[in-house]
Amino acid sequence: MTKRARAMTGALAIALVAAGCSGTSEELPTPVVEETQNQTTDADGVPQSERADQVLQAVGKALDKVFEAKSIDGSEDRITGPAAQALAAEFSLNERFGSEITKITTEGAASSWAASEEFPRVAMAVTNEAEGENSPQLLVLSQEDGKANYKLWGYASLFPRDTELEFSTDTEALAPTDGEGLVASPEDVVAQYGLRYSGVAVDVPFGIDALQQSISDKRKALKASVGETGEATIVGRRKADVAPLTISTTDGGAVAMAPFEYELKIKRTDPGATITVGDQLAMAINESKDETSYEVQDELVATYDLMVAFYIPPTDGGEVMAIAASTPYLRSITDSGKSEEDEE
Repeated sequence: MTKRARAMTGALAIALVAAGCSGTSEELPTPVVEETQNQTTDADGVPQSERADQVLQAVGKALDKVFEAKSIDGSEDRITGPAAQALAAEFSLNERFGSEITKITTEGAASSWAASEEFPRVAMAVTNEAEGENSPQLLVLSQEDGKANYKLWGYASLFPRDTELEFSTDTEALAPTDGEGLVASPEDVVAQYGLRYSGVAVDVPFGIDALQQSISDKRKALKASVGETGEATIVGRRKADVAPLTISTTDGGAVAMAPFEYELKIKRTDPGATITVGDQLAMAINESKDETSYEVQDELVATYDLMVAFYIPPTDGGEVMAIAASTPYLRSITDSGKSEEDEE
């Protein structure tokens, strides 16, 4: 008798983060941005708060254009890095398979701009809920040099939390390796969270967060769905070629954002078994939105990207917490047992 197992991984991959972002704005205190009495001015003598409004309006207009066109072409002067990669991927997946697109807005933004002589300069903004989204968003902007525009570098939906984060309008950016006064440096936080993503024990004191809990639950569900017919796991890691961007908070802590990736792996170990995946995974590997079922031939590997933001408390200030994450998007998918004839 042929054994059969259906791994419901198409919807599962999106649910990894959706479960963590399901809170409403009533459950989520909006981070506070404290006004400083003596605001700085830029080289043109424009108050920083006014310049911030101009930058956010320009980024907002760029976002309106890319969402209308469903393309990031022509947006290079205002959208960059992980944000540009994520939007390009989401538009492509929407066109190919009808996948949903995460909306981003700059409306109602309360922002904090790091004063620094070093580049990249960093700014963060907390916005209202975008249309169709159910929680405020954390936007990260960067300026590569003194002549460049501030550009949207990353974005993520805030998780429900019990405490408020406080930024000041004038703060400072922190180098990735700068852990002075913090429970851990941004670099250590990002590197070890990537290991923790895969269920590995780490030294940084992380609190339990919605994303990690969701991943742990889905990893168990995935293994159970495959049963004895194969092996299944979720392996995560930080993207080592991209450093986190970080600014300080008024309590002596910091907020950092970085891109991550994870691999959803399903390997058939019983030659007589049939393991089937559906939804987006099936459409992607079949390269057809009409083919919503696929039988794993050997080892199927689906790679997803997402952005995660953290609150890093001051020394002796508690645990590091993931406070926001973007919806993961499918970057690639392969099956080592799929023949060239199957791919034609």
